[in-house]
Amino acid sequence: MKKLIKSFVFLKSPTFYRRLGMLILTLLMLFRFTISSEISERETSNLNVWFVVDATGSMVAKDVKNGDKRRFEQAQDDAAYIVSKLPGAKYSIIVQDFSTYSAVPMTFNADAIVAAAPYFKPKDSYYTKPSDFTEVFAYTAQRLVKYKERYPERNNVIVFMSDGEDVSGKSIQLPQNLPGLLDKAIVFGYGSTSGSLIEMVGIVGENGSDFTAITNEYVTYFGDDSNISVDDKHRVISKINETNLKQIASTLHGDYYHREDNNMPNAVISALASAASIQHDPSGTTTNTGAETYWVFAILLLILLAWEGEDVLARVLSERSKKDV
Repeated sequence: MKKLIKSFVFLKSPTFYRRLGMLILTLLMLFRFTISSEISERETSNLNVWFVVDATGSMVAKDVKNGDKRRFEQAQDDAAYIVSKLPGAKYSIIVQDFSTYSAVPMTFNADAIVAAAPYFKPKDSYYTKPSDFTEVFAYTAQRLVKYKERYPERNNVIVFMSDGEDVSGKSIQLPQNLPGLLDKAIVFGYGSTSGSLIEMVGIVGENGSDFTAITNEYVTYFGDDSNISVDDKHRVISKINETNLKQIASTLHGDYYHREDNNMPNAVISALASAASIQHDPSGTTTNTGAETYWVFAILLLILLAWEGEDVLARVLSERSKKDV
């Protein structure tokens, strides 16, 4: 019995409890407990918002907000505002610049839409193509058909963002099936009726993602198309074409709005929200948000480590002094 008691003599040592405390504190840090300040239940929506963006050269024209803002900049702000007002929805961006393509696939990640601002910007003027609304809506319809085959329970709305200039030389032909694929359509028009010169656009940045307008250099046109306005130096004057935009809105059974500033009509958000239904996350998962506590355990661990270091140092010095004697 005495031998058994002697085998547990380490339980009387402060070193044992100090090291046990260090182990426990390390484990507590790894668990990263939080002090909860609120509990939020995730909400989801059955709404898909398809931003269809005209990013061709004319969207660089600076005739929004009395000439203080470029057309594409207002489109960026409008998209970010809509995302902020429709939490729980899914979003996608379809762009027409050099070609028509899906810039951001359908996602719940609202931050991805805000981060996709470069896709709203017109690209290099030497390579950009003219707006072709027939093409961009044909592509959009194809995407919608494929998506609805996989997720028939979700509702779909389009937000079309353009200055309405279609100089492709074709009449605008929207797919006949497109209105039936939509639960709502909003058309935003950018630009002024008096118009603005179009600055040349260059590409800068490591991945060619940064926009820059070349000061005092403008797009010129030497053809004879009467639909393209030019000044006495043959510089192109881009004007909003509300006839085209209203035609598109009418065909899609939607609403048209001329966008001039950040004061978006409440009717826009109400119209989009009316196409959605909000549900609680079926998983029933709750999210705790609050202050991290691991740093408290880290401080205590540092104190014990300092104590351990001091103890080890004292033993080393003691052993050396014995040898010297």
